[in-house]
Amino acid sequence: PKGYEFGGRAGALNMDSGAHVGNKGTEMGTKPTTAGIGGALIPPEQGGCPRCGKRVYDAEKAIGCPNGLNYHKACFRCKTCGKSLDSTTLCVAKEESEVYCKSDYGKKYGPKGFGFGQGAGALNMGQ
Repeated sequence: PKGYEFGGRAGALNMDSGAHVGNKGTEMGTKPTTAGIGGALIPPEQGGCPRCGKRVYDAEKAIGCPNGLNYHKACFRCKTCGKSLDSTTLCVAKEESEVYCKSDYGKKYGPKGFGFGQGAGALNMGQ
């Protein structure tokens, strides 16, 4: 292809990992992997996120969090399926201090037994 500075100089995109010159680590290998300050988890009672354990500041807090729980915007997801939640799709399991979408909350805490949760196709109107 023709064009001004199209891959012709040192600034061009390169997919080489550098293994032939001895590079072993990647950029992501240097990122911290522990939660909280100094690796300590912060409990939800002290302003920590119940999902990741890091402190939740006001600018990071998800809108619609249940009382007493502060979640990061990225952590405010269903525990089971990972669907992003808001105030209209939120169900709270108080005994677990966890949040679920309406569908997964119904599956976990809804009525149990034969015939429940199967939809209209399972109804029998005959004799």
